[in-house]
Amino acid sequence: MKFKEYLKETEMNEYTKHKLSELISLRAIPLSEPMMKRLGYYWEDTVVYHLTNSKNLPGMTKDQNKKAHISTFSKGGAELARLPSQPDVLLRLKGDEVIQGKSDIWSLTDTQNRRWLDIKTDSKGGETLYNFLNGVLQKVLNQNDLNIELQRGKSFGGDRNLEVELNKLTKKQRSKIYGMYIEEVERFLNSSYKYLNTYLNNLNQFHYNEIILTNWEILDVKSIEIESPLTVKMCAELGLVYSGVIPRKRLSGLVI
Repeated sequence: MKFKEYLKETEMNEYTKHKLSELISLRAIPLSEPMMKRLGYYWEDTVVYHLTNSKNLPGMTKDQNKKAHISTFSKGGAELARLPSQPDVLLRLKGDEVIQGKSDIWSLTDTQNRRWLDIKTDSKGGETLYNFLNGVLQKVLNQNDLNIELQRGKSFGGDRNLEVELNKLTKKQRSKIYGMYIEEVERFLNSSYKYLNTYLNNLNQFHYNEIILTNWEILDVKSIEIESPLTVKMCAELGLVYSGVIPRKRLSGLVI
């Protein structure tokens, strides 16, 4: 994937909430805290970085110490200086790590603000993991006597036919299928965790890593490149620690 294409997709996915029917059609993996704890991916008291715009600070201050997933990193990369959102502040956070990948893990947000892992089949281990998840989904459909032909999307594993058919079902039917899918995904990962580990450890399209964080708090705030009096004032009003300025070029070398 070219970097311009990556920027376009990142911008679209970061601010879009996806229905469960769409996420299941992607064969995505739900990153729920209880499941990640049981599978051994969850770690408490992780310190990381997050790039954002200063206008988001009031909302983020309110979201502290809640079950809100946020995309963060502990290892920087040159790509962070060219994000489509044009962040002007760097936050240092402390919270609970839900999952981590060696590069961008392509997480998507559902309507309940929970992240899901969208499997990229062009990454090492992605094709195998996707095929297993496809089998999990087929099992769930069979158990519910749903004769829906599964189709592989042209890109990123999408299955528009399945999404349409799921949306035709009653709310009760959909809830049952969604619940069974999540249970079966956990059962599969619990017995075959090596496939997810291989996938996460071999993501290497970009130089930075990605960590999904929950139950987080803001430790301090830095302006990027230029100190804004408005940002300094906002931090004081919100009770946030302001710790100066960081040059944009230094984002690539950040490591915790």
